[in-house]
Amino acid sequence: MSIARYVKFWEAAEKFNPALRTRRNIISAWVAVLSAGLFILSIAYVSDTRHFMPGPITMSHGTLEQCTDCHTNVSKGQFGWLRAIVAPVDHDKDTKACVSCHMIGDGARNPHSLELARLDAYVKRAEASPEASKRSTSARVREAALPVDQTFPDGVPCATCHKEHNGQLFNLKSMADTQCHTCHSVQFNDFHTSHPEFDSYPFRRRTRINFDHTGHFKKHFPEWRTKKNAKQVPPTCTNCHTATAEVGYMDIKPFAEICSSCHIDQITGKERATGPKGITLLSLPGLDLETLKEKNADVGEWPEDAEGEISPLMRLLIGRDDAHRKTLKVTDELDLLDLTEATDEQIAEVRKLALEVKRLFYALTTDGMSDFFRRIKSATGARISQDLATQLSASMPLDVLLAAQREWLPSLVDEIEATPSAAQEEKDDTAPVFATDASPSESADDGALEDDASDEEKPKPVSASPADASANWRIDPFGRLIKGNQLPEEDDEEENESDEEAAEQEGDDPDAETDTADADAGETDESSEIDVDTEDWTELGGWYRKDFAILYKPVGHADPFLRAWLDLTSRLYSGNENNVAKPAFEELTGKDAQGQCMKCHSVDATRNASRLVNWEPSSPVSNESPFTKFDHRPHFGVAQKEGCFTCHGMSKAKGYLETYKGNDPYKYVPNFKLVKKETCASCHGKMQVRQDCLLCHKYHVNEVASPVMTTKIPQN
Repeated sequence: MSIARYVKFWEAAEKFNPALRTRRNIISAWVAVLSAGLFILSIAYVSDTRHFMPGPITMSHGTLEQCTDCHTNVSKGQFGWLRAIVAPVDHDKDTKACVSCHMIGDGARNPHSLELARLDAYVKRAEASPEASKRSTSARVREAALPVDQTFPDGVPCATCHKEHNGQLFNLKSMADTQCHTCHSVQFNDFHTSHPEFDSYPFRRRTRINFDHTGHFKKHFPEWRTKKNAKQVPPTCTNCHTATAEVGYMDIKPFAEICSSCHIDQITGKERATGPKGITLLSLPGLDLETLKEKNADVGEWPEDAEGEISPLMRLLIGRDDAHRKTLKVTDELDLLDLTEATDEQIAEVRKLALEVKRLFYALTTDGMSDFFRRIKSATGARISQDLATQLSASMPLDVLLAAQREWLPSLVDEIEATPSAAQEEKDDTAPVFATDASPSESADDGALEDDASDEEKPKPVSASPADASANWRIDPFGRLIKGNQLPEEDDEEENESDEEAAEQEGDDPDAETDTADADAGETDESSEIDVDTEDWTELGGWYRKDFAILYKPVGHADPFLRAWLDLTSRLYSGNENNVAKPAFEELTGKDAQGQCMKCHSVDATRNASRLVNWEPSSPVSNESPFTKFDHRPHFGVAQKEGCFTCHGMSKAKGYLETYKGNDPYKYVPNFKLVKKETCASCHGKMQVRQDCLLCHKYHVNEVASPVMTTKIPQN
């Protein structure tokens, strides 16, 4: 019996039996009441409201139990969902609920989560492109009817693109091309025919690591093969590059694995034919001592054989304030080995420089590395962490400083303690730089040094004359305490006489014994003398002394001393002529600089005129073209016999190495040709493989991360 006939049957029956109609109404009423009661009970006793959802949510959001976790227009409680029927949706609050778990940044609601300034630059670039004038009629009508800036005046809510309640396995990141067309006026449906031509893909700037592929392929690799070092030449691209899990990037293998065999000797200095192999930290400059004496500007004890200059790193330690930087500037204009034409003012500055050099050596040997870092802080204003401090000093041993001081300036302690303080010297320009008769019992205060410790806390230097403060005691080059030019064993004549008398009583000739002993000693000294080149001896790197200088030789690739000084001076670099970090940075980055860091690592100019050393190659963090993504791995199997050169052909343009002589990373000549759209369209097009927007582009330029939990430490 059909439903229609069944209904007609009951209507006819009710005409002859009215009680039957009444009974049906009662049953219908009870069914309605029971249904409502069961519905109310289910709401009252169910702990969550997921059964009211319009559809199942994705598995990643499966732990959410209440509508209020995501929807701010829903009130709390079992019947809070009823408010959503009349309450408007607050997209801003809903978006904040999303970013409470998914960290995108301050521009979460901006298109592509970009900063507005950067977004405007992209918009202007797109509007100026030739494709902007080729918009279809439908796109123009849609833009006129529904302007994007009016559709999303307060930004794009997350729910605009990410639609929930579509099933547990639904991909929330999926987007249709039509969603992209909502905002992008340049629209197309086919990659092969309508996609704009590539601009400069994949290059937006020069590579951070300077590696000349053309030079290696055509010159260096063939040379190494002829030298019977064929095993050190990589046969394929994958010997240096490996595919990574990060989409769009090929990792570069470590230096020790692919570069060390050819370039390690350049870093350690073994291949240097001229000049020092180490970086000079401290040195004694050569001075025209004769002219200084003639002009009554005696600088005290100073080695006549010194011919070097103030090293750039030492300049940073000396130029800790304006007065000392003035001294450096004046003396830079002079030939310190020929001061015959120097003015009295210039001579005075040379005298101050000599005193400051001695004070530096004195402070380092007495206060240790604490003075070293106080000077850097005073000169640059930089905050030095403990790790950076360790790297800047490279754990210089005290013996190196003491040995240098004993050999070059044996009377340093006496001279410094007898010298007026820096503050007193500024008040009285006529005061002698080095007093000869002053008592060294009290340590002079180096007023120019910034030290937080009190005088009582400062370490006191060992007195050179514990018995007689007025005597001319000094330390000889061998570290022995002597008086004047006499050796300690010559001071006690009575002891020598008693030795001679004892020898006479035994019937021996003391003079003969002395002559024999002297002869033996001479032979012993001559035969035991070892001629060692300290620079060659430090073959593996480290500190050494040579030619009135203390130098540091790099220990290998990524040397912490070099990297620390380059990072510090690059950050403090500026065009100011009084900037003490500038000459140090230029010294370490020069063409013939020790370590040869800039042979591979590029330097970029920053917005504040400082410098940035690129220690690492391009990475997802440093990438500045985030819209495009490309995964190399699926393409390896379909590459033609040319392999990588299927897409990356070698460029014949010249000037690649010239690219790295400047500091603008956006002025470059690439080693490889640009990738053309036709190369990709040979597969992606004509319904062969995917060609949707999200295959090659991503919406959020910044990676979406999860917040770090702030778990508090238990109090009990």
